[in-house]
Amino acid sequence: MKPGFAFGGSCLPKDVRALAACARQQNLETPMLYSLMGSNEETIRRSVRAVQAFGKKRGGILGLAFKAGTDDMRESPVVELVESLLGKGFDIKIYDRNVSLARLLGSNKIFIETAIPHLAELLVASPEEIATHSEVVLVTYKDEEFYPVLQKLTRQQIVYDLARVPHPDRIHAEYHGVCW
Repeated sequence: MKPGFAFGGSCLPKDVRALAACARQQNLETPMLYSLMGSNEETIRRSVRAVQAFGKKRGGILGLAFKAGTDDMRESPVVELVESLLGKGFDIKIYDRNVSLARLLGSNKIFIETAIPHLAELLVASPEEIATHSEVVLVTYKDEEFYPVLQKLTRQQIVYDLARVPHPDRIHAEYHGVCW
């Protein structure tokens, strides 16, 4: 077991809700199952509070989709994190090589247009732009493309690692992990 940031995506949250509803219909007591979604939401809120505590306002997000290698942002906990930070006055830039607004389709497109209607203004073309813009860089999933940029950050910058990147000792920025 490797603890980390909140889970999301188009399937797992829906499946947890369905299992909990099925258990309720059968009058089964499943306290862990019933508390799972609330616990997941608290993980997001805890991360928002941690980022606020750094006292910085310019943030960069490396990875918006719910996991690496996909453009699926439906119920991505990162989308909720970004929404919360924007609502608290943060200046956010986002890099995710898999997310292209021109290629989004169906429910994924509808979801993100509703959740972050001005996403086009937040997206940048490279992880280097995140490094240039940000006082705090949030790493949301493991991607080898991120590591060289993280190693170039300065001591005045902060990395908030939600993914447990390898070799955090090679990062010169102030480093914080979400659960480690």
